[in-house]
Amino acid sequence: MTNCYHLTLDMAALAKALHLSVAQAMRMFADGRVIAKPAEYWVAAATGVTMSLNGNDAMDAYVNLPDGDHMHMAIRVLTSRIRFQRSKRMGAGRSCTLRELRQDIRECDRWAVVDNTGLPDIAIYTFKASLLEGWIDTGELTVGGLSYDDFIAMLFRDGRPRVRQMEFVI
Repeated sequence: MTNCYHLTLDMAALAKALHLSVAQAMRMFADGRVIAKPAEYWVAAATGVTMSLNGNDAMDAYVNLPDGDHMHMAIRVLTSRIRFQRSKRMGAGRSCTLRELRQDIRECDRWAVVDNTGLPDIAIYTFKASLLEGWIDTGELTVGGLSYDDFIAMLFRDGRPRVRQMEFVI
């Protein structure tokens, strides 16, 4: 089951707080690198997860379970392209095999993908890691990741995500 949480950013209030014009704030929050950190908190607020206290676990959150264990949730920002391997396997001079991609996906119980392409509206999609593993099995997900259009089409093809509107205006 895929869930979709919607929230709306009050760009005028954000711009004022940051001493920017609204246009500057829109450009700033359209950048996946900029919106990534606040997105962690939005995912936590939307889903009820507890943020990781480990500063090295950027883009991660943990859900504390009743038995004392936890569930790991990885968070990504959807821009023109999305990849699911760990950051240590992305970038210049780094590589990732399909086996490593599958391992990275399995290390997380759930995934949250933040879509900021419709600013000031934000969509947060949450789903189980098994969805991504299925896409690897069919050859649709590779180490190169997915384009925005492919990700959205694949996410919606088996039915629309369950939408949960958040009264969450920032």
